[in-house]
Amino acid sequence: MNEFNRRLTEAAGNRENSFRYINIIDRSGTPLVIFEGIDSGKWRKPFVAKEISSLLPYWETAILLRDPEAVEKQIESSKYFMLLTVLILCVLIFTGITAIYRFSTSRLKMFSRESVLLQMFPTN
Repeated sequence: MNEFNRRLTEAAGNRENSFRYINIIDRSGTPLVIFEGIDSGKWRKPFVAKEISSLLPYWETAILLRDPEAVEKQIESSKYFMLLTVLILCVLIFTGITAIYRFSTSRLKMFSRESVLLQMFPTN
């Protein structure tokens, strides 16, 4: 079983970066890779967990965030950026609709004037 655990953890690839930790949790809830500074109890409530396969019931890949507060701040700033982007998009759409309306009305007025002029001078 130790050989299986070793091969499984090697297949997981890059298990940590500056943003998150990735680990494999066995059926007893024990992480296969031990990270310094992380209590194994934290892996019981990861940020995201997904079952590996139906062939390995109750075995999961789990992700822990290094700094959940930093992620929350990024999400908050992203919400404001998205709100600003949507507002700008709405203003551009409204401006485009207004420009099309003005162009169409000016053309209709021009054509109606031309048609009145043509009616005044019939050609036979």
